[in-house]
Amino acid sequence: MVDREELRPAEGIRVRVGSPRRLKSNLLKSVVVNWASRVKLKAVEHKKSVLLVGIDPAMIDFSSPDFAPQNLSADRVMSALLADNQRLHDLGYESDLCWTDFGATAERVVEDKLRAKAYDCVLIGAGIRVIPSSFMLFEKLINVVHANAPQAKLCFNTKPSDTAEAVMRWV
Repeated sequence: MVDREELRPAEGIRVRVGSPRRLKSNLLKSVVVNWASRVKLKAVEHKKSVLLVGIDPAMIDFSSPDFAPQNLSADRVMSALLADNQRLHDLGYESDLCWTDFGATAERVVEDKLRAKAYDCVLIGAGIRVIPSSFMLFEKLINVVHANAPQAKLCFNTKPSDTAEAVMRWV
């Protein structure tokens, strides 16, 4: 027989009390249903969402002193980023690309993306982070991410083709 004190609900929860046998039966059904729900929820785990932020390759002068040493072109950067974006999708991530300019609208563009959707991770590309002339933009975007997605992990690639590795380090 079940002692009614053992089955006392948490404070603030109402329980309809019947016979001890009926109460025990309903409690066991509840436990079975809750256990089944948890198992089902674990099987339907949500995809981790990632925002990939970078300067639009079409806007970059790859012959400038800041970018020339990397020996890149808009096509090479775009191809590598799209390949890594596809790799993230294949690995089960939900990733979105966010192209910015060099600062005129970059903060607003990133802020709009972050307000439209919750992201588990935000990657800021090496073209913003590493290039000395983009330092102020990098600092501004870090603060935009901090203000609008405080739950998101931050990660950084070193080149367009190691984006997936940077994301996998954190989520």
